[in-house]
Amino acid sequence: MEVLINATPLLTELDALSHDGRMRRMVALGSVSQRDPAVRDALAQLARGTSYQRLLAVQACHGSRDGAYVLRRVSDPSRAVRSLALGALAIICDDDQVLQALSLVKMRAQLKLIDALAKRKKLYEY
Repeated sequence: MEVLINATPLLTELDALSHDGRMRRMVALGSVSQRDPAVRDALAQLARGTSYQRLLAVQACHGSRDGAYVLRRVSDPSRAVRSLALGALAIICDDDQVLQALSLVKMRAQLKLIDALAKRKKLYEY
């Protein structure tokens, strides 16, 4: 049985940082989570938390490269989380995940995603 690390100390640490500092810290933690189960557990706890905590978990995916989590967040109840996830899709997710996302979101979000893909030069001619 794994012990779930409490994310409260992490949230306290993040509160002392600027927005940019918080976002950089979450990317760094995402990267560390690939090899540290305690950090991975703390991020998993955030992923089940408030919309702010889920937003932080999406940001951590820039470091962990967890496309599956980003894909799940495109249907999040929070518009802010959905928006961040859509932006992250073009960077983090593979082609199959992007196609899945296109089938999950409304037309407006599809256009935003296609624009992000074009900017990342991830659109291909078939």
